[in-house]
Amino acid sequence: MAKGPNYEEMREYREKGRDYKESLVQRLIPRPKTSGMLNPFAFGGGLVQGGLTKAAMDALPFRFDYMGASEYEWGAVPECLYTMAENSADLVASTILIPVENIRGWMSYELEKELRAAKDDDAKKSICIEWAGEMATDGKVTVHIIAHRDFVNDVEADILEMVTTDDNRDRRPRDSLSFPYAVFQAKAEHKNDVCGWLALHRAFFFATSKDMFDKTWNMFQATAEAKKQAEKADV
Repeated sequence: MAKGPNYEEMREYREKGRDYKESLVQRLIPRPKTSGMLNPFAFGGGLVQGGLTKAAMDALPFRFDYMGASEYEWGAVPECLYTMAENSADLVASTILIPVENIRGWMSYELEKELRAAKDDDAKKSICIEWAGEMATDGKVTVHIIAHRDFVNDVEADILEMVTTDDNRDRRPRDSLSFPYAVFQAKAEHKNDVCGWLALHRAFFFATSKDMFDKTWNMFQATAEAKKQAEKADV
């Protein structure tokens, strides 16, 4: 297994004042309740399950949405997870609140149509709250984050920019997050399963699903404890 994203390199970038924003983000969907169900097409014509072993797939609390690009299909996902697992003792949990009216990106035609017809910003906010439904509390969506403790502030700012900036290839990940589809589902004719994301270059996780976050956090916590016990046994 390759070492994956390098946290030390990220520190060097930050110290030199160089931009290190995420450009490759894998969309995540809930793990099917039926045991053993895997999507053979999740990674297109690349490695089977992106290079993840069956044991790894059995341990993961999520599955992968098809991204339609080879960059995701030849080991980037397991390398990212490997880096997070190796540094699991240094992972921390965080949350940010995002006003629904600030969310940008590709969204359903029906929602866009309502927003274009809105008379003012207050009307647009009301429309967004209605479409978000239970996803929003007091007009804000909670995003749950798992990141290395040294970069959590940078990660929070990066996520905020990703989901509140109009589609721009210089600023957003190269492929759609489907974040608006994940949030604005209350009136959607077709529901979207995406509710989590894995940043492959900077090795962090975020989700709108508290359930997916809890299970992913517990997985990394268990990994940290197992590594701790293994180190004690080696002494």
